[in-house]
Amino acid sequence: MLRSGRGSSSSIKEKENEDNCIICSNKVLERDLGLQCEMCERWSHCKCEGIGQDTYSLLQHDNIHWFCSNCNKGVQKILKSMGKIENRMDKIESEMHEFKGQVRVAEDKSDSRMNKFEKELESFKAQMDETLTKYSQDIKNSLKSVDETEMKSVVGAEVDKSIGQQFGLRTIQIQQLQESLDKTKEFVEEEQDKESRRNNIVIYRVPESDGDTAADRASDDKKFCEQLLNKLNVGFVPEDIKKTFRLGRRVADEGAQAVRASRPILVELCSYAIKNLIMQSLFKLKSMENKFKSVIISHDMTRTEREQCKILVEEAKEKSRNETGDFIYRVRGPPARMQIVRFRKTN
Repeated sequence: MLRSGRGSSSSIKEKENEDNCIICSNKVLERDLGLQCEMCERWSHCKCEGIGQDTYSLLQHDNIHWFCSNCNKGVQKILKSMGKIENRMDKIESEMHEFKGQVRVAEDKSDSRMNKFEKELESFKAQMDETLTKYSQDIKNSLKSVDETEMKSVVGAEVDKSIGQQFGLRTIQIQQLQESLDKTKEFVEEEQDKESRRNNIVIYRVPESDGDTAADRASDDKKFCEQLLNKLNVGFVPEDIKKTFRLGRRVADEGAQAVRASRPILVELCSYAIKNLIMQSLFKLKSMENKFKSVIISHDMTRTEREQCKILVEEAKEKSRNETGDFIYRVRGPPARMQIVRFRKTN
């Protein structure tokens, strides 16, 4: 916040036409007691704002902020909104830490089951060795008093039978352990895949760029994404995007066919907080200009989540076909909490 005595006389003369009081429209001269609003950067006379000498002296401190009467209400709204955003970000960060803790627990369980599986194999090998040693010694002792040929036949059959039973039992146990291990591994891989996609969004129906090189087309796609997200008014800045790229193989068709065949764009964002704000503001798309109005923005889902979504979409379509009233059914919600929601039809 700048006040009187705000610069050299030459610099003041250069800006004489700009330093008019926003209340009385007269110039705020160097000899006047004047205050500059930190929001709109316009000047006001202290007397016009009803500010006395004592208050003016207090405002001389560097850590004191001042806003004109026109901007004061707007600043209050901004500060209140910033406070809500900070609270929301704190909540999101807390949920993220909790989620990471769950993933670590799952990984620990996977390691524990792997160790148990290895111990079971070692135990099985030891028991097999012990069984073979025992029967081998029994055979030697028995051969001393029984005909060697007959004994080999009888004992061999018994040994084969016993070993077969033991081996069959252990085989079943190993299969069960392997199935449990595979399920645990799939769960951990799915959770890791979810975490890697957590900050991503996918944008559909964006026309393919006709740039000459891949770099030109990628640059055009990124500019489109920046313009679109900026239109949502969620505090987005270009630095919030880490990477953008098209999914699938490029289609060289032209015209209307190219629009229908345009590949979706995957956008990697820097934080889950900005992604969450974007997803909460998608209702604004329908009021945008035509080139943005038709796009669709969704979460970046894993293969399992896409399969679940596809099943729910088919169920929603079936419900809509069988609906006799003025309602339709759509799938809504984040990947982990997708559900079918009923909406009233609009004209």
